[in-house]
Amino acid sequence: MKIGDVVTWKSQAAGVWKEKTGEIVGFIKPEEDARNILQKFDVKYPSNRVKFQSLSELDRVLVEVPRGGRSNISDYYAPRKSQVIVVN
Repeated sequence: MKIGDVVTWKSQAAGVWKEKTGEIVGFIKPEEDARNILQKFDVKYPSNRVKFQSLSELDRVLVEVPRGGRSNISDYYAPRKSQVIVVN
C-alpha cells in the first residue's frame, strides 16, 4: 500500500452501509493528527470536506474520495488501514 494507490472500503453511517473508493494521499500513525497530513501535502480544503476525526489510536490511511456526479469536489476520509483494500 502506497500513496497514489486506489483503495476501497465499506463504511456505515446512520444505519446505512456504503462502499467508498478513492486515492491514498497519506498515512496516519496512531495519535497523529490527520489534519497535519493534509497540510504537509499542501491540500486546501474547507472543513465540510473532512470526514474523519483528527485523532485515533489506530493506523489509518488518508483517502481522497471524489463526490461524483457533476461535482469536481473531493472529500477526505481516514479509514483504518486494516479495512481498506487496494484495487489497482
